[in-house]
Amino acid sequence: MNHDTDTLQLVLIAPRAVEDALLDALLTAQPALGGFSTLRIDGHAEDFRRASVRELVRGRIERTQFTLVLPTARVAQLLDALGTQFKGAGLHWWTTPVNDHGRLA
Repeated sequence: MNHDTDTLQLVLIAPRAVEDALLDALLTAQPALGGFSTLRIDGHAEDFRRASVRELVRGRIERTQFTLVLPTARVAQLLDALGTQFKGAGLHWWTTPVNDHGRLA
């Protein structure tokens, strides 16, 4: 276990239209990010201005969730870089403190 109190889980929610570009940005980020997970999700919100016709009919917006565990300082650096590269792309993010993390052997 890693009892690091200076670690955050960063969750990024991205429109499918920028999924590949965001994936490339995360894979080529310097310094390297290590590992992260992606998950295709449906978003539910009041704001459907960017929704496609299909999404309007379904009543949910297709998104991709990226989940990363990083040192707090690295989260700020990454968000600054992504904010520049993906300005206006509709990315949503939040962080959650990570109390412990590790790998099971």
